[in-house]
Parts: sequence; C-alpha cells; structure tokens
Amino acid sequence: MQENFWHFPWKKVFAQANLKMNYSIKELERLSGIKAHTIRIWEKRYRLLRPGRTNGNIRLYTDQELMKLLNVVTLLENNWKISKISYLSEEEIRQEVRNCIISCPVNAEIQINELLRCTLGFDEQGFSKALSYNFDELGVRRAYLEIIYPFLNRVGILWQVADVHPAQEHFASNLIRRKIISAIDGLPYDETRKRPSFLIYLPEGEYHEIGLMLANYIVRSAGCRTCYLGACVPASNVIDVMESIQPDYLLTFYVTPRQPEEFVDPLLEIEAKFEGQSILVCGRVPKEIGPDDLSDKITILKQVKDLEAVLHSGDSRSDL
Repeated sequence: MQENFWHFPWKKVFAQANLKMNYSIKELERLSGIKAHTIRIWEKRYRLLRPGRTNGNIRLYTDQELMKLLNVVTLLENNWKISKISYLSEEEIRQEVRNCIISCPVNAEIQINELLRCTLGFDEQGFSKALSYNFDELGVRRAYLEIIYPFLNRVGILWQVADVHPAQEHFASNLIRRKIISAIDGLPYDETRKRPSFLIYLPEGEYHEIGLMLANYIVRSAGCRTCYLGACVPASNVIDVMESIQPDYLLTFYVTPRQPEEFVDPLLEIEAKFEGQSILVCGRVPKEIGPDDLSDKITILKQVKDLEAVLHSGDSRSDL
C-alpha cells in the first residue's frame, strides 16, 4: 500500500499504434507473479506459452499469452496442478476460471486477475459481472480496498512496462465509475437527520474521479448531504457554489503532480472567501508542503480511515 492511499496509481501513457502489446519475460513476471524461471520451465515442459523472439533471441509475449497466464494463475490459486492445466485447451481454461470465480469464496488474487484479463480483452460483460460479484459479497468499501485499488495498481504496472493504448484505461475506469454511481444511487437518505453537508469536487486540471466517487459514497453512507461537482472545477466555480449552498465541508482530491504553489494557491483562494468551512484534501501532496504552508482549516487525509474519522468524530462539529 502506498503511503497515500488516495494517490491514483495509473501511469498515463498516450501511445499510438494498435492494442496488441508485446511483453518481455520480466514484465510477464511482474504482471502475473510467476517467476521468469518458472515460466521458462512451463514453456519447455508443457508448451504452455509460445513467445515470439526478437532478432537478439529475446522472448516477447502478446496480450493473449498474458491473459492465458493470468487464467493459469487463477487455477493454481484454486489448487489445480500445472500438469493438469497443460492438457486443457484455452477455452477449457477460461471455462474453469469462470467456474472458480462464481463458486469460490472471494479470493482477492483471483478477482484482480479476472478484472485484468477482462480489461486486456475489452470483455465488458465479464468485467461487470466480476465487479457486481465483489460489490455484492464485500460491499463497496471493502471491494474498493481489497479488489479495485490493488487492481488499479496492477494496471499501473501495465502502463509502466508497455505502450498500452489509453482505451484500456477508459474501458476499466468507466465500468468502475458506473458501478460506484449505481451504489451511490441506491443509498437511502433520511432528510430528518441533522447531518453536515459536503461540497465534493476535483480541482482544475484533475480528471480521475474514481477515488473522489468512493469518498462521495463513504460520506453519503454516513448520512451526510453531498453536492458532487465532478472533475476539473475551477476555484472560482467552487466559490460560487459555496456561496449558494454554504456547505460545512469541502472535499477535494489532487491526483496529478503539482508544484507547491499550484497545490496551495487554489485552496487559500477558496479559504479566504469563507469562514467556518473545513477543507479536506486527499491525494498527492507536494513534498515541499509543510504544516506552516496550510492553515488549520485545511486537513490532509491520507487514508480512507482518515475520512471516516472525520465523519464519526465530534471534534470538528457538534452535529457529527
């Protein structure tokens, strides 16, 4: 787990070219968790994978071979023997993986591999089915912490080791967003409860909403009212909305790296316009920022539990 949980882990690589990627054996090791030495043995003994070769005789593996290896890992996690797996066709391997996913208790590694396989293959039905299963079995918070966030980290490796088209990122993130939105819409709301209100947004230049949406879900789950503005909201617009609704809290995320002044200045601009509001900031904080650079009304939240502590604490507001 990274020091700051809210830091969105994907590395954006805006590549040209087609979606069929080539991976070295070391990259395959990082993505699958199977040692390169073991992969070589499986190739030689069982013909499990059949990589191409460069002019320098270096192995290169395709998306299809990576997906097959991920499926093999899932079966191994369910006590299959590699010798038995080697006799199965690729379709039989896929079917056995489906059986494992729907019949076994939640296993994080299996679920993460399934999401990754569906992402690589643009399998919307499979991805949605896996997400629904995890949300139903674990609930939104646990599913995010135990499955989705590790999955995003695994996907981050993909963009670090290969030129992957942004379409794969958009494919996965949009399906996750859709599922979280559905979960938020299903939350009950009691208008008779006196609870704090939150204005939730991403600042200008920020577009990745998944962490912000999870925060919105957690706040709404605590019975609090939220006004969700979404991505890339200029400070001047935030101020306009604050004048209109007078929220108790602002909650925002910084995902992309910023210079200290780019981080601090919009927050201080918003803070200067109002009194009484607390500003909660999640995400990537420049290393140069120290306690003296922020007022006591601005609080950095590094983990989900920090937000939950605010929601369940009476220290800041009596109606919490």
